[in-house]
Amino acid sequence: MAKHLNYIIVLIGLIFFISCQNTPNSIYDAFRGGDCSSLTELNSVTPDRYKNNAEYWYFKGVCNLEMQNYVVAKQDFLKAQELDYLFKKYTYFGLAAADVNLENTSSGLNYLEKSLNEGLDYSFLFIHHFDKVTNSPRYIELLDDYRPSFDFWTSVLVFLAFQGIILGIFIFFKKSINQSRNRYLGLLLLCNCLILLYYILILTNLIYYLPYLSNSYHFLLYLLGPTLYLYYEVLFEVGKGKTRYWYHFIPSMVVFAIVILFKLKILSFTYYELAINAFVKSIHMALYAFLCYRMFGQNEWKLSPNFKQWFYLILHTYTFLVIMLFVQNIVFLILDDLIYAKVFFALSLSSLICMTLFIGYTQPQIFWGKTLREIVKNKVKYGSSGLSNVLSKEFKHKLLKKMKEEELYLDSNINHSKLAQIMNLSKHHLSQVINENFNMGFYDFINKFRLEKSIELLENENLNILEVAFNSGFNNKVSFYRAFKKRYAQTPLEYRNLNLSKSKG
Repeated sequence: MAKHLNYIIVLIGLIFFISCQNTPNSIYDAFRGGDCSSLTELNSVTPDRYKNNAEYWYFKGVCNLEMQNYVVAKQDFLKAQELDYLFKKYTYFGLAAADVNLENTSSGLNYLEKSLNEGLDYSFLFIHHFDKVTNSPRYIELLDDYRPSFDFWTSVLVFLAFQGIILGIFIFFKKSINQSRNRYLGLLLLCNCLILLYYILILTNLIYYLPYLSNSYHFLLYLLGPTLYLYYEVLFEVGKGKTRYWYHFIPSMVVFAIVILFKLKILSFTYYELAINAFVKSIHMALYAFLCYRMFGQNEWKLSPNFKQWFYLILHTYTFLVIMLFVQNIVFLILDDLIYAKVFFALSLSSLICMTLFIGYTQPQIFWGKTLREIVKNKVKYGSSGLSNVLSKEFKHKLLKKMKEEELYLDSNINHSKLAQIMNLSKHHLSQVINENFNMGFYDFINKFRLEKSIELLENENLNILEVAFNSGFNNKVSFYRAFKKRYAQTPLEYRNLNLSKSKG
C-alpha cells in the first residue's frame, strides 16, 4: 500500500482540483496581478453561475476596493456576508475599509475591531485604506491592543523549539552504526520544530512582519508522515535493500515548488489553493499514520516492553498531531476562528519535541545507532545489575586509561577473569561496562587495541608478520590474520605492501 500512497494523494488532489474549477479564481489572480481594471465589466454584468457564490462577491469587492469604488465595494462585501463567506475576518475588513473612506469612521473602526477579533493579520492595520484615521484615538488604541508580542507560553514554546532544533541537528549528524535511522529521527524532529516556530510567529503576530514566510510551512507537514514511516522501516529492518525512498517525498517537493512559484507570480491561485488545501494535507498525514500503525503492529514483537512504550509514544504523538490538524480544520469551518485550534496544534507539536528530548536524556541508546536486538539484549542481560549508568561510565574511563597507559592488551594470556580482577570488578559487571559503552564483547574489545598496535608495528619493515602478531599481544599468526582481515578487509601483508607503495610513490 505504501508504494501506491502518493498516487492516492495525487488522485485526491485531482478530484479537488476539478471541484475548484467552479470558483472565480480569475478575479483573485487579477487582483494579485494588479489588473483589477480589466474586470470592471463585472460591475454591470454578473454571470449567473456566480450570483450565489460568496467567494465571487468577496473578490469582486476587493477589486472594487483597489479601484476606490467604495460604494460598490461595500455592496459586494455585504453580499458576500449575506451568502456567509467563509473568511468573515476579510469581509469585516473590506467593510471597514469601505466605510472609513466613505467617512463612516465610527462604523468602519467597529468593523475593523470585529475583523481583528476574528484573527485578521496585524499588518492589515497599516494598509493605505486607513490613512484617513491614523490620528484617531480609537485607531491608535486598536494598534496598541493587537500589537505583536510574546507572553509566557509563547516564550516556553520558543525555548522548546530551539532545544528541539539543537537535538535534531545532533541526532541527524551523529555518526553511528545505523546512521540512516538517526537521520530520519533527526529530520522528523527538525520538521516539528520548524512548524512550531511558524505557529509561534502566527500566535505572536510576528508573521505579519515576515510576509514572505506566509504559508511556507505546508511542505513540512507533507514531510512528517513519510519521515516517520521510513524511520520505522529502518528501525524494524523492513524492506532491507530498498533504495527508492525518494518517492515518499514527492508531495512535499511539489507543494514547495507550487508555493514558491505562486509567490513569484508564475502560478495562479487555483494551484496554490490546491497545494495548501487542509483536506489533502490531513488525508496524506492520516494515511501515513495508518501505514505506521500497521508496520508497528506487525513488528512490535521485536521490541522489549520498555522500548515498545517509547516507540508507541512517538506514533501516538504523530497521530495526535493528525487529529489536531483535523480539529483545526473543523473549528475553522464552524467558527472561522483558528486561534484556539492553532494553540492546540502548537501544543501537539511541542509534545513530540518534549518526548524526544526526554528520550534523549533517559534512553540515549536509541540514538546510538544500535539495532533493537542489541539494545534489548543488554537491557534483559543487565536489567537487574547493581551497576548504575553513572558507575558504568566511570569504569569505562578507568578501563580506557589502563588499556592505553599500561597496555594490558599486550599480555597474550589476558582473559576475562584477569582483567576483572585488575579493574576490581566482577566478570558480570566488566561485561556490562564493555557491552554498554563499547557495543562489543570482551575479545573484540581487547583485539581492537591489539590491531591498532599492529598498524603501528607494520610500518617497521624489519619486523616480519609473525613478530608483529606477537608484539601486538596475539599468541598465534592465525588469530592475528583472522582479526585483522575482519576489521580492515585485507591481510596484514596486503596492508603493509599497500602503505609502503604509497609512501614510496
